[in-house]
Amino acid sequence: MQYPFQSSDTGRYKGHSITVWTWRLVWCGLGVLVSPYLSGRSVAFAQDTASPEIKQESERCFQLYRKKFFLQSAPCYEALRKKHKSPQYLVNIAQSYRLAALNQLNPTDAAILREKAIAALEEHKKEAPQSNFWSDSMIQKLEKLIGSAGVSLSSAPVSAEFVLTGDKYLRKGTMPLTAKLRPGTYTLQLTANGYLPKQHTLEVKPETPVTLRLDMVVAAPLARKPDDRKPDVRGFDGAISSPVKPSASSKPRPLAWAAVAVAGALIVTGVVFVGVSASNQGQIANPATPARQARDALYQSGWQTPTGWTFVGLGAAAGIGAAVLFFLPQKQTAAPKTASLLFPSVLPSLPSVRTESP
Repeated sequence: MQYPFQSSDTGRYKGHSITVWTWRLVWCGLGVLVSPYLSGRSVAFAQDTASPEIKQESERCFQLYRKKFFLQSAPCYEALRKKHKSPQYLVNIAQSYRLAALNQLNPTDAAILREKAIAALEEHKKEAPQSNFWSDSMIQKLEKLIGSAGVSLSSAPVSAEFVLTGDKYLRKGTMPLTAKLRPGTYTLQLTANGYLPKQHTLEVKPETPVTLRLDMVVAAPLARKPDDRKPDVRGFDGAISSPVKPSASSKPRPLAWAAVAVAGALIVTGVVFVGVSASNQGQIANPATPARQARDALYQSGWQTPTGWTFVGLGAAAGIGAAVLFFLPQKQTAAPKTASLLFPSVLPSLPSVRTESP
């Protein structure tokens, strides 16, 4: 018996080959769509809750990523991460740095980019624990490519400050130091109060842990320098005193300050007289002022004006005299000389007496 759509020679359905090739095409299409994700070249998109501005910026970063401008897409996603705290952007940052490292000719530059990718993945592990397996596997692959080695350094004293420098590497802090460093040569400088500075060259080889303890040398106390000043006076106790240079006296200048006070009083008095005279002149010029009051004002103004200006002139002269007294140097008094009775070198020479034996 022969069923519909069944071939007489093979015994199979006529549509069997068509079905097989259809499924093959479907699987090939799925493979093309999924292959970027499996190869690690995928990027994650922000959630739908993001604002239109964030979505537009995310699209711009994705276009840079799609065009393989990985060194530009990584900072773009970092700036976007500051605006929208989504852990998905950390994956994009890590992928951008990881792929950018593949295009670097300098191994140090490639290692630096991979370290940045590891840092983004470490932060992604904290914010998205459900994807720790994927993050850990990527971190292990990147560390293997870098060849990082665990470094554990300690010192005596324990709290010494260190500065670790290498090829495009700088780190400061307080001992002990535990870190993963890429292969290369590093210079470690230690400083601590009461100890001599210490410098050590550290060689880090790929995947070779380093454990080191550095002991610093205690600094010797500073020796006091001898006093090389020339003595000139010896006291009664035999102590040597340093020469004292006469200095300008710092005593107050009473005469100069008195002149300042007199000048100030004269000038103030003169200004008062001139002001009163000006007021009287105003009364004289006013037509509404009575005749008797105007006559008295005229009389007072006649002697107030010259008197006021005379006081002002005397005050100015006193001020000039005070300035001269301030600028004049004072006489310097030398310290009295003291002579010691214990040393005959400072006593006047006595006449010698000649004695003759009998």
